[in-house]
Amino acid sequence: MTPDRANRGDGPARIVLFTYAAAEPFHTALMDMAQSNLVGLGWRDARFRRVFGGRDLQALPGLARDIVACGPDIVLSFMTNANLAMAAATQHSPVPVVGWSMDLDGACLTGPQAPVLGNLTGVTLPVDYQRDQLRLLMALKPGLRRIGHLFNPSYAVANPALAKLRQAAVEVGIEVEAHLCAAPTDLAASVARLADLGVEALTVGPHEMFNANGAILAAAALSRGLPAIGLESLAMHGGVAGYAPDFPAIWQQGARMADQVLRGVAVTSIPVDRTIAPRLILNLGAIRALGLEVPEYLLAAADRVVDS
Repeated sequence: MTPDRANRGDGPARIVLFTYAAAEPFHTALMDMAQSNLVGLGWRDARFRRVFGGRDLQALPGLARDIVACGPDIVLSFMTNANLAMAAATQHSPVPVVGWSMDLDGACLTGPQAPVLGNLTGVTLPVDYQRDQLRLLMALKPGLRRIGHLFNPSYAVANPALAKLRQAAVEVGIEVEAHLCAAPTDLAASVARLADLGVEALTVGPHEMFNANGAILAAAALSRGLPAIGLESLAMHGGVAGYAPDFPAIWQQGARMADQVLRGVAVTSIPVDRTIAPRLILNLGAIRALGLEVPEYLLAAADRVVDS
């Protein structure tokens, strides 16, 4: 199979890049990254099509069905909600999908929406992600025994993430107090509620509502003396730490997977990649404000250190 032909052999490869997000600079840049990697692998003559969901969950199923109807050789799916829409649209279609999700296994590859034809693979976080969060908090706050966790189950990854956090917590002897927070107006009150219940630290689960309100969450946690860890936006606005998916590495690997499929390798023979660790961000200003110290080994392990 040569890169200037599709795997079906009747013309240039048809490659669809699909995201739940709108055509925002960050998400356009991710598509640029994936497309550039594929071009670098030889697919310069491919016909690339980009589909943006506009963060409209109601529109995603129709967009996914339209994608399938166009008969692409492969779909690169950039977010969990897009993965779920493609899984549903390809229940009886052989269209292969390479996707990214924080929990591709828990959100997309199990349960009633799992693709029955085994046509979905991709890249996801390492299985020890939640365990690493706990170890980081334990390193910053020795003797930690009880943490709070904010989650919003409207995002498919939220419940699997909470289940994995609980499992990891049992292994290290930590109790988890989970609190459902479904609205931005409830963020500060939710943190206060967990503090009143006696938690000693806070983990913030995956959800775009939390990502968009890192400053509110960080301020609420600091005001109650809680070291808080979540995704990048939390650390950048006053949480003690955050993890950021390594998207250059993720979409380099995603492009390699797509390249394999385009050259005739069956999706079922390409395992989900769980090897790309997220980037660790430490906020020294927040850590000092809480009277905590950073062990040297943790500081050395950080990919980025901010002081705000």
